[in-house]
Amino acid sequence: RSEVAIEDWELEFGFGPSINSLWNGAWSHEGTRHSIGSLGWNRVLGPGQQLSVGFVGSYQGTLYGPVGGKLNGRSCRFVSDRPSPPGPGGYGR
Repeated sequence: RSEVAIEDWELEFGFGPSINSLWNGAWSHEGTRHSIGSLGWNRVLGPGQQLSVGFVGSYQGTLYGPVGGKLNGRSCRFVSDRPSPPGPGGYGR
């Protein structure tokens, strides 16, 4: 949580499964590295405000959580019920 407003936010993370569709953000990816950016209606997050983004994806094997999260270039953590992938950095980072 931030104590100041965050404008024009961008969330970056590593995630192995395929993402087929996403809501509450503008999505792009390169391999297993994903980026979700703000939309016009949610471009400013007030102090302490939370935002949820969701997606539909597909995978085979063990489903691990996202890794290497950054919000506007600064490290952040995820709330996930999935373990991190094995190995240093995970998902080929």
